[in-house]
Amino acid sequence: MWSIENRRLIAIILLIFLFIVLISCGKGRWVSSEKCHNPNCNKLALTDSKYCWTHLEDKQAYVDEIVKKVKDGEDLHYCNLTEVDFNGADLSVAKLAEASLTGADLSNCILAGADLKQAQLVGADLGGAVLNGAVISGANLVDTRMNGVTANGADFTDANMVGVSFEQGSAKNSNFTNANIVNGNFDGCDLTGSDFTNANLVNTTFEKAITKDVNWAGAKKVDYGKG
Repeated sequence: MWSIENRRLIAIILLIFLFIVLISCGKGRWVSSEKCHNPNCNKLALTDSKYCWTHLEDKQAYVDEIVKKVKDGEDLHYCNLTEVDFNGADLSVAKLAEASLTGADLSNCILAGADLKQAQLVGADLGGAVLNGAVISGANLVDTRMNGVTANGADFTDANMVGVSFEQGSAKNSNFTNANIVNGNFDGCDLTGSDFTNANLVNTTFEKAITKDVNWAGAKKVDYGKG
């Protein structure tokens, strides 16, 4: 017969195990806290790898595996994909909320319908990418390159977009409510029907942008360009 103390101990262990399982199911993979195994590197290892992108040997195999996970509908919340080169990959409806994509190459990628809520995209390259219907609310897009991007119907609510370059892109009917877009560049961008309510647009340019039916209510900027 087990003593009461042993039963309590087993019950506590089971509760801790259940808690870990619930966290894993709800949050997906955590951003890696393990350092790259290259002895001369201080970067964090990528999710499901022992190395950072710089020191990863078979880079294409890694990209192919992540793309497969996306196609299989796997939840990649919190993943560390810093600096990964996804150029041209199909990442439609990817579940990448709160993932780290800092410095990643997402140029020409298909990210239609992707969940990028609160993702870290600082310095990433999204040039020519397709983001139609993507949810990017609360994401960190500081100094992100989005030239030529197609992001119609995308949600950029509360996003930090300081220094973003959206030149010659398309963001028709997109939502930029409360976004922080200081020093941004929307020159030549089609913004028809988009919502910039309460957005901070100080020093952001809209030269030759199409701003027909744009909602500028409460936005911080003097000259909104010509519609």
